[in-house]
Amino acid sequence: MLNNKFSKILLIVVFFISTFPEVYSQEIKSGKENETKVDTLVWNNINFGKYNIKYTDADNIKSIKSNIDLGIKLIETYFDKSFKKQFTVNIFPNRGMLDRQWQKDWNIPSFKSECWMVASGVADKLDLLNPADWEKEACEHDASNPTEVQKLIAHELVHVYHGQNNVIPDFNGLDDIGWFIEGLATLVSGQLDKKRLDRIISTVKKGNYPKKLKNAWSGPEKYGISGSMVNFIKSEYGKEKIIELLAKTNEQEILAELNTTEDAFIKNWKTWILSQYVE
Repeated sequence: MLNNKFSKILLIVVFFISTFPEVYSQEIKSGKENETKVDTLVWNNINFGKYNIKYTDADNIKSIKSNIDLGIKLIETYFDKSFKKQFTVNIFPNRGMLDRQWQKDWNIPSFKSECWMVASGVADKLDLLNPADWEKEACEHDASNPTEVQKLIAHELVHVYHGQNNVIPDFNGLDDIGWFIEGLATLVSGQLDKKRLDRIISTVKKGNYPKKLKNAWSGPEKYGISGSMVNFIKSEYGKEKIIELLAKTNEQEILAELNTTEDAFIKNWKTWILSQYVE
């Protein structure tokens, strides 16, 4: 997820409180209108080796843990290497608390997340609005669809893995390569499905595709466009090249690694995607 600054758009958080106290009291906001109220919640912490889960409601923790485990297996199989360090999964019971945390992390007291923003991931943590609350506090996500929930969590876990393999673990300031960061997560998580690809073909055929790489992560088809660009790299250069690109921090480094130019990359991607995916 992105906005003007990639670290904020992606909803990737620069830093999270290292531990929750047993009882964490704060002013929180709940509900779609984010009405302010004061609440006291008891946070639980479970260590599962590769990660910790911090939560307030145990009702669906087993399901979330299963999704995390499946995501980790998918990612480690894809990259043929394990996560480098332990990370924390923070499950927030309402959007108000999630907003409160992001306000602190980004030092933006007035920040309020859009309804489609339900998760974020960086090297040391994954923040997640409890799927049990999506129906009343989120939009564009269906918590009753287990495949969608699984892929969304896997998407954020890719960000965690990527952050652990980059010199800028929170992706702060990497706006220009948002297409690669988000495209990688879209591809590896399995979110680059036929429905999304069909929309991309229609968009490209109409000439509505980014003429600059920094603009790829924008517009209604940004996930699909970005994911297909990373898939193009995988197809033309191999998965090994994708792994090498994990450490890159700017567009020039990526293009140099691919031994190409921006114009040539976009031209070849356009030709490739129209030849690979048929409506």
